[in-house]
Parts: sequence; structure tokens; C-alpha cells
Amino acid sequence: MPDIDPQVRDRNANYGAAPASAQPEVRPERGRSGRGAEIAVRALWLALGFALGVSAGLLWAGSVMAGG
Repeated sequence: MPDIDPQVRDRNANYGAAPASAQPEVRPERGRSGRGAEIAVRALWLALGFALGVSAGLLWAGSVMAGG
């Protein structure tokens, strides 16, 4: 095997995929609550937005009916 310049060898090594051992599995850090808490928080925000929208709609309808 011919003697290859170390810089060229290192540069060429970067073109290949890293071995599986060099690519640890990346998982998002979550607490004990996990996905369930995220879904619950989104549901709460959705309910809050719906309630505010209904309230605003009723207030607007009341002002229109009162002629304001």
C-alpha cells in the first residue's frame, strides 16, 4: 500500500459515513411526564383559546344586538 500523506488520508476519511458506534442514538430529553404532558398542555391551550373566542363572540353579538 502506498504511503499516503496523513492530511489527505484524514480528509478522505471524512467523505465516508461514520461508523455506527460513532453515531449515538439521539433521543430528545423528556422528563418522567413524557408525551402525555405535552398533549395535555396543548389541549389546555386549545380549550382556553376556544373559551376566549366564544366569550369574545358573545360579547360582540350582544353589543350588535344592543345597537352599540
